[in-house]
Amino acid sequence: MEKLFIFIWITSFVWKPDPVSGTNPVESLKALPEIELVEEQYDSVYGKYFRCLIRQPYDHDHPEEGTFNQQFTLFYRSDSLPVVLVTCGGSLDSLYWTEAADLLKANQVMLETRYCGRSKPQEEIHWNTLTMQQIASDIHAVISTLKKGLFTRSYWVSTGRGIGGEEALHHKRHYPGDVQQTILYNTPLCYNAPDKRVSRYQVKVGKPAKLFNSGGIRLGANGGGFSFFPSSSELNYDIKDFQQYCFNHQDSMQILLEKYGREKGASFLRVGSLQKALQLTILEYRPAFFYKTVSKELIPYEDYDNVEFYFEHLISVSDPLVFSDSCLKLQEPIAWLALNETGTYEYFIRPFRKLLDEKISDHTYLYAADMPIEDIAFQEKKSKEMQKWIQREAKDIIFIYGLLDIYSAARVNLKKNNSCTLLVDSNQGALCRIENFDWGTCNYLKDLIITAYREYLPPGEEEKSF
Repeated sequence: MEKLFIFIWITSFVWKPDPVSGTNPVESLKALPEIELVEEQYDSVYGKYFRCLIRQPYDHDHPEEGTFNQQFTLFYRSDSLPVVLVTCGGSLDSLYWTEAADLLKANQVMLETRYCGRSKPQEEIHWNTLTMQQIASDIHAVISTLKKGLFTRSYWVSTGRGIGGEEALHHKRHYPGDVQQTILYNTPLCYNAPDKRVSRYQVKVGKPAKLFNSGGIRLGANGGGFSFFPSSSELNYDIKDFQQYCFNHQDSMQILLEKYGREKGASFLRVGSLQKALQLTILEYRPAFFYKTVSKELIPYEDYDNVEFYFEHLISVSDPLVFSDSCLKLQEPIAWLALNETGTYEYFIRPFRKLLDEKISDHTYLYAADMPIEDIAFQEKKSKEMQKWIQREAKDIIFIYGLLDIYSAARVNLKKNNSCTLLVDSNQGALCRIENFDWGTCNYLKDLIITAYREYLPPGEEEKSF
């Protein structure tokens, strides 16, 4: 759907794995009947890895209805070391090491979401089988397969960000014995599509005083305000003024957008018109501003009347290609999940209502062409059941949030569940990391992860160093 449906996990460090030891992973993988393909590949930054396809049923409850191939990658170090499974929350477009894999010096498996990227069936998508329950079963099947042939005695950790975090959360609930620990970043639990809390948060996030009413949540030492955001509601007005300028110069900006689309080879037919694509790009600017944690100082001043300069800043924060035909097509599976289970947000349109198409805040029409739109209905009951499970039964989950991400408005509430950990950081956004917490909280989280692994080790190996 929008840019915020695409949760990209970028790490700032490069970890060179130790030399491979243990069994031959290619032979072990190829010996598994569920594995359809094993390719040894090399990346200039991350070194050798294996790209695999595993055969999965469309419906795990009715395997007779056919199968598709799902992609995962494996960074292999040793069959005796831990395994970190990363749920991508979409297409597997880039390689990276997670903090958990770096901390535990572990093997790492990255799993692409069913029907995304190379995991898209050759035939028509079975939309009604694109559910979090089926995704959880996909994850279970991958772990079960790898445990049979490669990692028979390993310690397993699951991790994900955004929608990828929701995938890992559902897997943890339905298959609690698969992994020993789960580490989730900015994982929302939306109550509807759109979730009004997330929609309203777009304005509140510029008012720090209103963000810290979260009793029971341990805040880092820097939890009193933003690092470079103003301490009043001034930022909201700066963003609104910038958007207002763009709307007031739509004719000129449409010309620039048309040129930009030609240069990128992009079309905007599915949105309906170039004007709608521009309006959506301008409205997306507010949530994208916080998603990327953009500095206020980069917003052009109103007295600098230069349309091209404003346009360049606009597309640097809110890329119009998100609303291009090709991108909307690629994002259909994630949009389906958002409309049915993971949740969405509406744009803040009140100051510009008279200038906009009346349906522009409802994005469903962008995806209706290739989906059974009559089957779309947000599963509010499932969301409530998940919340109850988190508060009463969930164990060994670390929830980490950066308050500059608007989806943190839908963060989980542990209440009295002392078997899970919840930490938030007011200085971080959607791409928050353990390493970017204050020193004390950072070490607290690292110790939590390492201690859980050491307690799992057999007697005599507890002092294993990292």
